[in-house]
Amino acid sequence: MQPYFYRKERFLSFLFILLSFLFALISCLFALSSLLSHLSYYFCIMILYNVSVIVEDSAHTAIYEWLSYELKNNAFEAKLLKMLDSPHEGTTYCIQMTVENDEQIAHFQQKFIEKLQERIGTHHPEKAFIFDSRMQYIALD
Repeated sequence: MQPYFYRKERFLSFLFILLSFLFALISCLFALSSLLSHLSYYFCIMILYNVSVIVEDSAHTAIYEWLSYELKNNAFEAKLLKMLDSPHEGTTYCIQMTVENDEQIAHFQQKFIEKLQERIGTHHPEKAFIFDSRMQYIALD
């Protein structure tokens, strides 16, 4: 029969090998999940949602201030842009956000665009025009 300390050393060696294996497995799983999250960006369909607001000069400051305040204080990751070479009279602002599906667009329309339409209709009737567009990103292979 083997001495007690020899059995204890074999058990500790086995335990060390098992823990090393589990640590390596967990590390691989974390690396794989990180890789999958990066790859999901490339394999999902990304949509650029754009809302253009064409504003008469007389209402442009008030609408800009409202837009910038509302976009700063909501949960959406939308960007506000000003069109430099607009073919229209007045000022054209664009609100843009990248989404993965139409449900995100519908949620943005319900929570933000409806408020914008109401604000313009109430405070600046016939001073601004809104239209939206959806564009799909295309991979260049």
